Amino acid sequence: PAFLWNVGVYVMYPYIALLLRQQLHISDVSILLACFGLGIVLANVMSGRLSDRLKPTLLVMVFLSMLLVIQLVLPLVTTTISSGAIMLLLWGMSFALLFIPQQQRLLTIAPEHASVLLALNNSALYLGIAGGAAVGGLALHWLAVTQLAWVGVISILIALLIVAVTLRLCGFATHRQASRGKENVKRWQ
Repeated sequence: PAFLWNVGVYVMYPYIALLLRQQLHISDVSILLACFGLGIVLANVMSGRLSDRLKPTLLVMVFLSMLLVIQLVLPLVTTTISSGAIMLLLWGMSFALLFIPQQQRLLTIAPEHASVLLALNNSALYLGIAGGAAVGGLALHWLAVTQLAWVGVISILIALLIVAVTLRLCGFATHRQASRGKENVKRWQ
C-alpha cells in the first residue's frame, strides 16, 4: 500500500505549484508550500504518539481515508490563499501521518522479518514517489492540472482497499488460530 499511496500523492505534488498558480493567480507559492512542510512536521510529532495508543491498522485506515478525501477536494477548495494554506497543511499532515503506523502494521504482521519488511516498505515509498511523478507528468498530456487529484485518488483508494483486505484476512487467520487453540485445550482437558 505504501507504493500506491505515494504514487497517489506524488501524481499531484510535483505539479502543486502549477495548480496553486492557476487556481490562486499568484506567482510566489513558497509560503503555501511551507504549509505542506509544516503539516509534515506536525504529523510526525502526532503520529508517534497516536501509534503508541491506537492500533496501527486502524490508524492507516483512518489516515488513508483522510488523505483520500483531502486530495479529492484540494483542487476544488483551493480558491483563496487562506484555503490553500489550510488544505496544504492538512494534505501534508494526512500524508505524513501514515508512515509510522504503516511501519508498525508491517511489524505486527511479521515481526520475525522486521528488517526486510521495513527495507521493502522504504523501497516502495521511493518507487511510489518516482512513479507518481512520472504518472502525473504523463497524465498532464491529457488532463488539466486540476484533474491530477483524481488520478492520485484512484491509487490511494486501491491502497485503502489492500489494507482493508489484509486486515480482514489477518483477522480471519487470527480467529482460526484462536479456534484451533481452544480445540487443543479441550483435547488436553
